[in-house]
Formats: sequence, C-alpha cells, structure tokens
Amino acid sequence: MERTWVVRLAVAALAAGTALAVGCGKKEDKRPTRPEAVRQAPTPGGQAPAQLLGTSTITGVVKYIGAPKRRESLNNQMGADKVCAAASAAGPVLDETFMIDGDTGAVKNVFVYVKNAPKGKYAAPTDAKVLDQKGCVYMPHALALQTNQTLNILNSDDTTHNVNSLSEINKGFNESMTSGSAKISKKFPKQEIFRIKCDVHGWMGAFVGVFEHPFFAVTAEDGSFTIEQLPAGTYTLGAYHEKLKEVETTVTVTEDGEQTVELSFGG
Repeated sequence: MERTWVVRLAVAALAAGTALAVGCGKKEDKRPTRPEAVRQAPTPGGQAPAQLLGTSTITGVVKYIGAPKRRESLNNQMGADKVCAAASAAGPVLDETFMIDGDTGAVKNVFVYVKNAPKGKYAAPTDAKVLDQKGCVYMPHALALQTNQTLNILNSDDTTHNVNSLSEINKGFNESMTSGSAKISKKFPKQEIFRIKCDVHGWMGAFVGVFEHPFFAVTAEDGSFTIEQLPAGTYTLGAYHEKLKEVETTVTVTEDGEQTVELSFGG
C-alpha cells in the first residue's frame, strides 16, 4: 500500500510539472515578437546592431566615358558682393558640377550607394556632418549622411547667405545666415538626394544625399570610393550624379572579401 502511494505521488508531481511547463509556454507565446535587429541594442559609436553589419568591402572608381564636360568659371558672377569679389580675386573659382579628370575620366562628387541593403534598424552615427559656406561657395559640393544624423550648416563668410533646401521628401527649409551667425542644425528622417542653394548668390549650390543605411560613399577627386561592413551577398550598386543619368551595377561580396568595381557614365 505504501509503495502504491509513493507511485501516485510521483505521477501527480510529474503531471503538475508538465502543466506548469505548458502553462509557462503558453504565457511566453503571448508576448509580441520583434525582429532580432530591433531587439538588439546599437553598438557603441552610433553603429547599427552587429548582426546587420558584415565584414565585406566594395571598392571602386567612377568614370566618365567621352570628352570631359567643361567647368564654368564663377568669377564673373561674384563681383556684386564685395566679400565674394575678394574671394574671386584670389584666383579662379570654378563650378563643381562636372569634376571630371581630363586624363583618366575619374568623376568626383558622385553618390555611390547600395540600393538593396539588408532591411533593419540602423542607428544614426553620433558625429555630425558639416556643410560650410566659405569663399562664397558651399564646401563640400556633395555631402552624404545617414537618416537622422545631424547636419551642421556654417557660414564662414563675412557676408549674409541664405540656405534654401529644395528637398521634396524631407521637410524643406529656407533660412538666412548673417556673418557670425550660429550654425543651423538639421536632421532628415527619410532617404533622399536633394539640392541646397543660396538665393542671395545664385551660383552657390550643393547636393546632400541622405541614406537609410550606412552603405554609401561620395567619390573622391580620383573617382574612388569605398563601402565597408557589408554582409556577404549580392547587391545592386547605384551611382548618382546631379546632372548625369544614374547608373547601376551588380556586385557579389563574400564574407571577409573585397570586391572591386568600375561604374561609368557616358559612352
């Protein structure tokens, strides 16, 4: 009789444990689930969660095929403002729309970016990008940043400029900046490439590229670019220039690998 009672207790305990385990399982199942990329906290330095980043790199160059476009002189437009006239007198000031090397065809100021980046939440970098007005031109002419990253706009000239954003997806703005005025700080929540101009000095213009991920670059004077921390995979790479038709190419990168590509306008 005593042995039978012990067996019954053991069975009862097992049944109770099973019910508790099932009950806990049901309770856990009711919790809302989210992608791991959202649950994962960003790593230090404003980077994306580690699992969204990789170890692959794309390097390359952007070229123009054909006779280089001529760069126009801005000196003859700068005389009406004495500060701008003084900057003009210091030497030739050339428009930066077509920065094409006559020997190699390399193109500067091209936005190169991954068009099919891995989906997920990419934290905005904590460092700010800077767009300055100096010598009555925008510096740099082409600037790229990530969505919700800070853009600081400065006026280093001893004259008044206004900063007119021609953005259509992000909220536009048009603000005056007198000599010595405080910086203007902006953030852009949506991906877009747009022009900024100065209505006071009509020759002044720059382009800002806002991307929803960190896989982008702006070409240097030799047309080169580097995009790092890509996960292994096959990507569509876009190259955008303010006046030339956008071009694309497909590139496959392996883990820890580096792939070199060349994109060309014209031809």
